[in-house]
Amino acid sequence: MKAQITPESYTPILNNHDNFIDHVPCLKNGIRCPCGEDNNIYDNENKFLSHINTERHKIWLSRLNQVKNIIYQD
Repeated sequence: MKAQITPESYTPILNNHDNFIDHVPCLKNGIRCPCGEDNNIYDNENKFLSHINTERHKIWLSRLNQVKNIIYQD
């Protein structure tokens, strides 16, 4: 039986202004982005770079920053 490798879940990083920004993580076991409902696993840098340039991903990142700001204010 072959061992199954689970892809990691993508997490953006914080920049110097405490805003979440995208980065390309190590894709050794693939990565799954939580921005959408699809279960795509990105297993190489080009596929992941294409993904983070989609409108859905950009909206998700923007909302993540908005929620972070609301939480910090409370």
